[in-house]
Amino acid sequence: MTRTNCTSWFVEPLNSHTNEAISAFLNGDPSLCQERKDARGKTHKVWECAPDQIRMIESEKRKNGNLKFKIMNTAGRDRPIKNFPFAFSSKPKKRNKKPAAN
Repeated sequence: MTRTNCTSWFVEPLNSHTNEAISAFLNGDPSLCQERKDARGKTHKVWECAPDQIRMIESEKRKNGNLKFKIMNTAGRDRPIKNFPFAFSSKPKKRNKKPAAN
């Protein structure tokens, strides 16, 4: 018997404007809004999203800059959620250039 872990993704809005924008983006489906606990037992009000939806929300954040949220995930239904910074960031990583040897 194999055990499969399904990763679920969540967005936690940090203000009412962001909550309204995410609700509208997800067509206001209240079943997607949940209260989930992290490993410390703190409750978070989060919206469950697919990875491509999170990418679109992050894209919208980069366009207008007024959306404030955290991205979280969990591996398994009954496991606590955890913060996942830079989950789908498309910014290129900075490389340290070494000076050319003479």
